[in-house]
Amino acid sequence: MRKIRSLQFVLCALATISLLSFQESSAVATKAGGVCTKLGQTSVVSIKKYTCIKSGKKLVWNKGVTVPRPVTKPTPSPTPAQIPAPIPTPTLLRITRVEVQRHNSEADCWSIINGSVYNLTALIIQHPGGNEPIKAACGTDGTVSFLGQHGNQVDQAQELEKL
Repeated sequence: MRKIRSLQFVLCALATISLLSFQESSAVATKAGGVCTKLGQTSVVSIKKYTCIKSGKKLVWNKGVTVPRPVTKPTPSPTPAQIPAPIPTPTLLRITRVEVQRHNSEADCWSIINGSVYNLTALIIQHPGGNEPIKAACGTDGTVSFLGQHGNQVDQAQELEKL
């Protein structure tokens, strides 16, 4: 019984050694000019693909062609939905005529023009038509004066909106 087990062990060891040597020889054989066994057989080693070709009377591996490695692209992670920033809306103040009447001097001049209240204080010294038309509108509804002088001039209305 001992002899059978020893024999089994030896056979198993020989089989393992022969398999290892076969793998080594086949790996070594797959190089340009190395001997191959079947015409048209292919083998990929590292980044080259070799094909078994007939050269004279022998079968050998060709020079091989470079095989591009597959490029793995990382899967994009979903980006969180961008929430647009809130756009501030202008706050409309309710200013009464009485409040506008309190701002009636060169140093503090407010006027109502076309239903909107404007602080005209800085415009008094900058107005190309002089300071008198602006001073006359301080503390009052200056719509009639403004339209009488500028009519429907868009550029003048735009300048007024900048104040």
